[in-house]
Amino acid sequence: MWCKGHIVLTYEGSKYGFFTHWNLVAILNLIESQKKQFNQYNRHPISSYLCIFMVNMVYPEVIHGMFVDLRSITLDDAEFSYNIRADKRNRDTVGQLAPSLEAQKDFIRWQMQEPNDYYFVVLNKKGERIGLIGAYDLHDDMIEVGREVNIGEPTEIMEVDFLIRKFCKEILNIHKTCCVVYANNPKQIKNVLRRGAIEKSKVNRSGHEAIYFEQNIDVSNATLNRISEMLKKMHKKLLSE
Repeated sequence: MWCKGHIVLTYEGSKYGFFTHWNLVAILNLIESQKKQFNQYNRHPISSYLCIFMVNMVYPEVIHGMFVDLRSITLDDAEFSYNIRADKRNRDTVGQLAPSLEAQKDFIRWQMQEPNDYYFVVLNKKGERIGLIGAYDLHDDMIEVGREVNIGEPTEIMEVDFLIRKFCKEILNIHKTCCVVYANNPKQIKNVLRRGAIEKSKVNRSGHEAIYFEQNIDVSNATLNRISEMLKKMHKKLLSE
């Protein structure tokens, strides 16, 4: 449609609504072509266009690792995500819990529409759901990594963190991440520091004392490469057994 010298394009994305560079270019080229055609036959030429993309933040691809895979959460995962977060092993360290299964479904619906918010279910190589991980709240080339809960093996947990940071850097083109870890979770604090994050401040999150960390993926690239090589060796050993 057009109004007052502008083309206004509203485009509701595909099932997943995830745009690549190339299909965005194709859409913009189509708009430019339509603008020229319109201007040939109208006395009030269009000088510019405004694109409004209604995009769901649901990544359409499965992110494959050697030990785990990540896929975007759906409403079919509501019960799993509700139960694993409410499990007594995890509920004190995962943040604010949904008060009910329906509330968890509402959160997933909200998340799927929220800009710059990605939420993944972690699958082991048997296809079993073993955890959750998210990347969200993008500001100034920094995105928060969190909503993490995992009942898998140590190698699986290690690879989840590696894959989500690779996703941030290579797919979202974001080079800085941050995270918040509850102070009552020393094991996770140790893991975060081992992966190359830097403690920045003490914060309060959902009424809990917590620690805020930041990580420059490029600066800690050597650490990530070391983790990648470690995972490859573990996988090779597993295959040889």
